[in-house]
Amino acid sequence: MDSQVYAGAFSTKQAASPSQLIALLSLNAATLSVVGSTSAFRPVTLTTVDGSPDNCTTLTLDPLGLSAPANQAGIAIGGFGMNVPSYTPLPHPELYCGVVALNNNQAVILSSFVAPVPNAVMNCIPKQIFFVKMGYQPVGSTVAYDESNSACCDFTMGYAAYTVTYKADGTFSATGGP
Repeated sequence: MDSQVYAGAFSTKQAASPSQLIALLSLNAATLSVVGSTSAFRPVTLTTVDGSPDNCTTLTLDPLGLSAPANQAGIAIGGFGMNVPSYTPLPHPELYCGVVALNNNQAVILSSFVAPVPNAVMNCIPKQIFFVKMGYQPVGSTVAYDESNSACCDFTMGYAAYTVTYKADGTFSATGGP
């Protein structure tokens, strides 16, 4: 897993070229597969107690993009900010922003997202908590959030690594380390 945090934006309003993102979103327990879309992502640094030089990016809508991050006061410790411009949200959101991950093809996968409030600064505080479990998941499909019979790797506790053991009885154990 990549420890770099990325700010991201995704729009279903704009048409996508064949080389652009195909993303899967899970929204209110209904799975929506979106093919015509555009996306943008930018690496950001999370705000620390003594500040961060690259903790906030600015969203542009036409074309969809994110500026190089810069320091902005008022961003929560452990988080990053996104300046959202004025726009008119439609009855069904067509714009989503938040934390993204990149797959092996560098395509954007929104891992935690919201329809942003226009003309506001959005604060995102990613919590790096991962669950490891057995099973098959087809490439490119949405992974259902299920903690049952899994190992919890909570990196917010200060650990840099976890050792996950699959035991003979079919259960997992997770041990955090330095």
